[in-house]
Amino acid sequence: MFGGCDECRRYMTVAIRTVARLALVLWLLPVLATGVSAGDRADIQFEQGIQAFDAGHYEQALAAFEEARRLGLDTWQLRYHLGAACYELRRYPQARREFESLLDTAAIADRARYDLGLVSRQQGLDDEAYGHFRRVVEAATDPALKQLAENQLALFPSLAPVRRLRGFLDAGGGYDDNVTLVPDPAIVAQSGEGDSFIELMGGLVGQLTGTSDGGVRAKASVYWIDYSDLDAFDQLALHGGIAWRERIGGWLSELAGYADLVYLGAQPFERIGTLSLQGDRELDLDTVLRLRVRSGYVDASGDYSALTGWRNQLLAELRGDGETGDWRLGYELEINNRRDVASGAESASVSPLQQTLFAGFDWRLRDDAVLALDAGYRSSRYPDADGGQQHGGATQQREDRSWETGAELEYYLTGAWTVSAGYRYSQNDSNQDEYDYTSRRISARLERLF
Repeated sequence: MFGGCDECRRYMTVAIRTVARLALVLWLLPVLATGVSAGDRADIQFEQGIQAFDAGHYEQALAAFEEARRLGLDTWQLRYHLGAACYELRRYPQARREFESLLDTAAIADRARYDLGLVSRQQGLDDEAYGHFRRVVEAATDPALKQLAENQLALFPSLAPVRRLRGFLDAGGGYDDNVTLVPDPAIVAQSGEGDSFIELMGGLVGQLTGTSDGGVRAKASVYWIDYSDLDAFDQLALHGGIAWRERIGGWLSELAGYADLVYLGAQPFERIGTLSLQGDRELDLDTVLRLRVRSGYVDASGDYSALTGWRNQLLAELRGDGETGDWRLGYELEINNRRDVASGAESASVSPLQQTLFAGFDWRLRDDAVLALDAGYRSSRYPDADGGQQHGGATQQREDRSWETGAELEYYLTGAWTVSAGYRYSQNDSNQDEYDYTSRRISARLERLF
């Protein structure tokens, strides 16, 4: 697990295990004549876990350590070895939780911080890893541990603690059995036709000042989809903005401004300006609460000029790390104030009040494969009644209910490549029949991080 010279690694590992075993022996001496209690069984499980770890049987070691915890053992030695076993099994979120829980334990804090640096580096968080190694060099009293941290720092191309530029490229394609004309959720127009497509995505994040936990960053992305036959449905979306992030009172806060330019076919469709305020707060080692408010102005063009107006969104979301995967559960409220349709005797509202419930689970099937599952329900209520000839001269207030679910299997290739395949189903039921639809979409893609 550990970087640096073999002699230093052996020194630190043997020292930790010697302390653990000595404590175990002293504890078990008075027990030999009195039987085995739950606490004693926990200590035995811990010792068996250490033996399995020494032999390189990390799954067996982890199972023994977890059983020791279940039986009531809660020591820094157990938490450290749980983290070490998770690291060897590439279960980095679990390893991170165990090592972070030891940062206030003087006997192991420096070692735990060093291992947090290893975890961060494996997760691609080089700036965070650099910070952990630098703090070990500056604060640790153990010369062997200092040397290990210095060896890690030497692996960085420079001493700059921040990776200034990140990005991704994504190429894929698939088939949609009901290509939707208007991507804006305020209005649904169904084509009733299916078509195959190819799509490309790319994005960049540049750290202008500070680090990922506090500083200014610029973001830009592009999305393009091209249908084989239905050229009027082709879309191009350009996105860019700047965000300031800072930790304030236990919250990782972000204030951002974005601009979007969307083309439908070969014609301008929407220009959007958005302000966003978001905060993330750790409720415990496993759960994060996210709150976000966004306000955006939409300037729609041509036949869709009725979509011009304000779109405001409020989000509350819980995210967590479990033993088998990551989960999320949330609620979003969207309030629209658009221009609406008013042409002669015809009128239609495109300013819905929308409420959405959503959930997702990323199931780690194994170290290099994840099955991402998600589902959502949205209710939409339009405040103004539609009227005109298409409604027989009567007025009717539109109400919709929408369901959406999807599954995507992701496989991590060597390096920073990922290949995936997915399926998505959508259904909208409205009290106005022209807005009813179902959609099925299958797709595959290849992604490269850099």
